[in-house]
Amino acid sequence: MDLTNKYLINPFMKEVNHKDFPTSNNVFKMIIGTTGLGKTYTTFNTFIPYLFDEKDLDVILFTYPLTEVYNEEDAFAVEMNTNKKIKVVDSDGDLTRVPFLVSNGFKVFIPVTHQKLINSSNKFFIDNLVQQGLKVGWFVDEPHTWLACSDKENYKDSVGSHNITYNASLYKEVSKISTISPYVFGTTATPTAEHQYLIEPFGDMKFKIINTYPTTQEMISRAGWYGGEQYFDLNNENETLYVFNNFVDRHMEKNELFGKRVMMIQCGRSNSKIGYTVEDILDLLKQNLSNSSNLTNNQIAVLTHDFKGYVSFKKTNFNNNTYQVIYEDVDEQQVIRDLNNPNHPSKFVLFVEKGKCGLNVHCLKSFFSFRTTDKKTSKRLNDEPITNQAVQILGRMMRIWTGDSNKNFVKQWGYDLTEYVKSLNTVQKNTLLELNSFDICVPDNDMWRTTSKEIRTKFNPSKVDASSWMNNL
Repeated sequence: MDLTNKYLINPFMKEVNHKDFPTSNNVFKMIIGTTGLGKTYTTFNTFIPYLFDEKDLDVILFTYPLTEVYNEEDAFAVEMNTNKKIKVVDSDGDLTRVPFLVSNGFKVFIPVTHQKLINSSNKFFIDNLVQQGLKVGWFVDEPHTWLACSDKENYKDSVGSHNITYNASLYKEVSKISTISPYVFGTTATPTAEHQYLIEPFGDMKFKIINTYPTTQEMISRAGWYGGEQYFDLNNENETLYVFNNFVDRHMEKNELFGKRVMMIQCGRSNSKIGYTVEDILDLLKQNLSNSSNLTNNQIAVLTHDFKGYVSFKKTNFNNNTYQVIYEDVDEQQVIRDLNNPNHPSKFVLFVEKGKCGLNVHCLKSFFSFRTTDKKTSKRLNDEPITNQAVQILGRMMRIWTGDSNKNFVKQWGYDLTEYVKSLNTVQKNTLLELNSFDICVPDNDMWRTTSKEIRTKFNPSKVDASSWMNNL
């Protein structure tokens, strides 16, 4: 049995076809799984079509936290995999047309951001769905973000910080649907303390995890491999700069020897006390890369709230290494496509808040953090490190990368490395080992050390394990 069936499809079908499921209202069903298991793909190609066809739902919402999480091809998958007449109402559509579409015989699929559903213009949309008596389902993608907990009193133990303005708006909206429908689900790799029922929710809607994680050994043919970690003292500027420059050098060396790998750099906020903002890191990269032809041969991707696009450097004075800094605004989805392109000169991507989940770039294989974050629970949960956010960031590194585009690879081999590895000689296997393994360099604190341990034991096979696996095929 393949992993998708074993850990995703079978548990889902068992849940929705259980005799008690029709009365399991006020329960948010959690579907967990590591990056590469196929949670999103299975949601659009199996779960949602099944609920439209077999359970005759009228409306299914799929909401997500960030624009880069969703790809419009996912909506096409829903249309192609169901036998019903489907209308898609996305972020550009008018949600008030939903009842009209249903009354005219259409099933309605609504893939939108969480914000779209809770902003003032759609304030009563969920209430209206409830009042109209429609059969509604809801899939919340990455619920560890907007739906981490039911109340600000549980925020510290779920997210790791206090937030006095948190009002659990998404929890409250999903709860309204859960009162009339058992078809309420969430998909994530990192359930929070409240999702795991380590703390009691404040509202009526409870949480239930309906499946388990695969073992790291089971994921070895469907994941990027964990190469290793390096820690540094972020408060020591000399050490930080030394470690960063060495990490960049190794990253570029691997690009030259084995093929494209992208380095993901988490920058400090604009008000960070210790600096390391996007502008600071761009300057550090300019200094590092100007020692070779790498500076003018690179486009550095930036994905922040303030700017999305590329920064590049054009030499203006050959005598004293003077460069013009060029900013180019580019659509976010185009940047992601370029990063995935093995022939595009983008080997770095800088971010501040974006990139924590759902960023689907297969060649992300180096990660460096300039953030002081060290999240912990409160004393009622023993001040334990909270690793959800850190695991999500490293999840961007966990996708398969062979040096070819993911589309080409999957078309020939499927999303599995087994048969591909069997076709390789020794040199090619060594190249794959470097291309498909990721390295991290992070501040030395409890959160990152615990995260590293969880990655090794719970989420990802190691580079050493992968080498042994390839040699034994």
